[in-house]
Amino acid sequence: MRHTVVKTYSYQPLLYFDPLTDKTRAIFRPVVPVRLAYRHKLGKVSIDCLVDSGADINLFPADWGESVGINIKKGAKTIINGIGAIGVEAFVHTITLYLGSDISFEVAACFSYSQEIPLLGRFGFFDQFKSIIFKEKDKIVELDYNV
Repeated sequence: MRHTVVKTYSYQPLLYFDPLTDKTRAIFRPVVPVRLAYRHKLGKVSIDCLVDSGADINLFPADWGESVGINIKKGAKTIINGIGAIGVEAFVHTITLYLGSDISFEVAACFSYSQEIPLLGRFGFFDQFKSIIFKEKDKIVELDYNV
């Protein structure tokens, strides 16, 4: 019998340089700690990933994949286009993502040597949940998952 698990995560402050004020300030962003596994090798630590509704697919730094034994360049090569149509070379692999001890799922994810911020995208993350709710005033994100 399936049941629903709702996970709530607080937004985290990240430093942002505001060119309008010429000052650095904190901007709160929705992040979720995940662990990555590849071929039964589970990463030792959780990594805070940005929940990015504008990202089409999960995109992670290559060194994160290498830490669980992925030979990054053996994956299917693709170009991920972002803001300003700037392309980032990435390689696709099938991995398992873990959110705590009660949620895990196998997904496709891209790994890039040019990417520093781990992104959770619409294909491979958002599509795994019944709903994802951003509560801006409360600075939390809620993930509704059927286990």
